[in-house]
Amino acid sequence: MKIIYESNYQTFNLNEEKSYLMAIWSEKSEKMVNEDFKNEMYAELEYVEKYQVKNYLIDTLNFRFIITPTLQEWTDQHINTKLDKLGLQKLAYIVSEDFVSQLSIKQTMNESKKENYATRFFASREEAEAWLLD
Repeated sequence: MKIIYESNYQTFNLNEEKSYLMAIWSEKSEKMVNEDFKNEMYAELEYVEKYQVKNYLIDTLNFRFIITPTLQEWTDQHINTKLDKLGLQKLAYIVSEDFVSQLSIKQTMNESKKENYATRFFASREEAEAWLLD
């Protein structure tokens, strides 16, 4: 896996052979504002499209930003529907220990109108990778 993106809030690692992208959120995400979150979501889209990623793992164990209902709706309209059109097949989340952040992530995905990719939540990277790469 090679690092293809790094910000104050997350890092993207890519395995081109397996069409597999992994995003790892940082504890610094707690300091994000809405615009930062949107910029990170746009970066996600950019790299999924650029590398034609089919399998995507998002490690949210250190994710500390609370996604408001308004941002959840924005994410569905501007990000999830585009991920759907880009041919993503599987999206796995390693869920945060911070219950409120975890809940906002799950609510964001539950509100999604996506149709073409499966989404699952896992407690460990090993479980998530086993499902993604199956």
